[in-house]
Amino acid sequence: MPVLAEEKVDFARELAANVVRSPHGQAVAYPVVESQQVDGVCDTVIAPAPDLDESLALHAEEMALRIAKELGVVGHLAVELFQTRDGRILVNELAMRPHNSGHWTQDGAITSQFANHVRAVLDLPLGDPRARAPWTVMCNVLGGDYPDMYSAYLHCMARDPS
Repeated sequence: MPVLAEEKVDFARELAANVVRSPHGQAVAYPVVESQQVDGVCDTVIAPAPDLDESLALHAEEMALRIAKELGVVGHLAVELFQTRDGRILVNELAMRPHNSGHWTQDGAITSQFANHVRAVLDLPLGDPRARAPWTVMCNVLGGDYPDMYSAYLHCMARDPS
C-alpha cells in the first residue's frame, strides 16, 4: 500500500541512491549512502551507508535505475530514501540533477557525479562510479548561520586529517 503524505513514516535513517543515465540508456549506480539531516538540511553523507545489508543496497540501486529508465532521465538522478525500522526502503524524493547526497563523489569516486552528468548529457560513455576508498564522509558546510566560515571548515578538516 502506498504511503500517503499525511502518514508518518517510522524510519531508522535516510539513504540516497545516485544514478546517472545517458540518452542511449547506459546507466551507472554509485554506492548507496546514508544522509544525515540537521533541521531538514543535509549535514553529513557517509558513503557507503554503514551496516546496510548488501541485498537492500542492491534493491535501492535497482529501484533508482528503474526510476531513471522509466522517467527517461538523462543525466544524474538522486533518489532519496527512507529505510524504515521494519526493513523496507521507501522513496522520499527525486532530484534530477547533481545532488548534495552525491557531493562525496567529487573526491571519493573514480568518476564524480558532476563528470558523469556532463558525460550523460553529451551522450559520451559514462565513467566508473566505484568508490576510491572503503569510506568517504562529506560534511555540508553552509554559510548562513556561521559568522566565521573558516573555523567551521577547520573543524571539518580536523575530523579527518587525511
